[in-house]
Amino acid sequence: MDKKTLLKFKNLLLEKRKSALEEHDVLKSIINGTGDEETDFSRYSSHLADDSSDSSSREEAFYHLSRENTYIQKIDEALEAIEQGTYGRCRVCGQEISEERLMAVPTTSICVPCKTKQEKNKKSSSEEPGS
Repeated sequence: MDKKTLLKFKNLLLEKRKSALEEHDVLKSIINGTGDEETDFSRYSSHLADDSSDSSSREEAFYHLSRENTYIQKIDEALEAIEQGTYGRCRVCGQEISEERLMAVPTTSICVPCKTKQEKNKKSSSEEPGS
């Protein structure tokens, strides 16, 4: 992959990282009950059902925060791969990952054929009796 294309992906990943960190901060404020009026529902609870709703909102925020943390980690790994000179190479077969796939999923480290094979293997092993 040429330097211009790598720079394009690096900038894309940095933008996605910035957005993910902003979302991360919003979710943490919901969990901690320190958000603004639009995101912090806990100060409006005056009924047991409302308290349950607040708890549910926090549980949902925990779930999304976990996913956001994983996504940020994948972005960081992709940025590190750019620095190491391995970005855009499939970690399974070593072939170059298509630009089209990288545009769709810039954090990927697996080409479409290998990902398809993985999914097929995963599906067939989950369909085996006793699993």
